[in-house]
Amino acid sequence: MVEGTAEPLAAGFHRDYKWRSSRPELDDLLRLCPSVVLGKYVAVTSIDGGYLAPIDVEKLAGWESRQRIAYSPLVQYVATLPRGGWDEWYVFAQPVELRSFAVQRQYS
Repeated sequence: MVEGTAEPLAAGFHRDYKWRSSRPELDDLLRLCPSVVLGKYVAVTSIDGGYLAPIDVEKLAGWESRQRIAYSPLVQYVATLPRGGWDEWYVFAQPVELRSFAVQRQYS
């Protein structure tokens, strides 16, 4: 990639799910196309290479965390969404419960 140019937005689908991959930044996608998340629910499976553990103010706003997946309340403002760098979000029209993608191994 040449510095100062943006890679195109990649998009596709898999069964009933549509996906988008944005580069260089998620912030750019949200600024240019906030309707991607407004009025929807976001499940955050990764934030900057880790998992999102909602802080108190996020919990008060309705964020929940189960099995290392953070779930948003209905998104009304893009600015309130947590972002960290290398993030993985799933956006839905209604609340969903995702299964953890990580396979946990126990070592004896």
